[in-house]
Amino acid sequence: MNRTLGVAAEPTLSDYMNLMKRDASLSINCVQIGTIEKYNSVTNTASVKINFLRQLANGEKITYPVLEDCPVFILNGGGASITFPIAAGDQCIILFNDRNIDNWYLDGSIKEPRDNRVHSIADGMVLVGISDSAHAIVAPTQSACLNGGSNKVAIKNDEEDLKTLISDLLDWLLNLQIAVSGAAGVVSPAYTLGLTGPTGLIPRFESLLDEGIL
Repeated sequence: MNRTLGVAAEPTLSDYMNLMKRDASLSINCVQIGTIEKYNSVTNTASVKINFLRQLANGEKITYPVLEDCPVFILNGGGASITFPIAAGDQCIILFNDRNIDNWYLDGSIKEPRDNRVHSIADGMVLVGISDSAHAIVAPTQSACLNGGSNKVAIKNDEEDLKTLISDLLDWLLNLQIAVSGAAGVVSPAYTLGLTGPTGLIPRFESLLDEGIL
């Protein structure tokens, strides 16, 4: 059965304003969630895939292009930094700058933008660490925790790294044990009771700590 359709109502000014507001909102890139496809630790940039489909005006849904050479945020200040072994598959937040970042990215100096593009997906910057509910990281509630996962942990400054320092300390303790034992010609339980542990501790420290080379 066919139904008779009434006369379509004329769009109001409010309808036009809502359409314009929607079109303007859809044209602005602000924040997206993505996945790292490739990470360059030398340039600290990443290729990133946006984790959503883009809907065109005709209703067609397409994938976004892979965003190349996006600067990756590293927590740092005053010459110190905390880094992570970023890898393909890591999820991230992509922030789109208000203006073209190309000139800034050359050396960080204050310059005018290279062109007039605004809120473009070409000007994305990456924050790694967001997780969906299926891959949530369980954080301890009673302590601060630095968890390297399957990777070693490196603690260092410009002059020293913790692994080398601990290794030197354990070597000194072992040499002290040998010196004390050899001085009397026999192993003295009074001196060696607390010094036999370093032999077993060395591989444990080696499995935990890296040399701190970035």
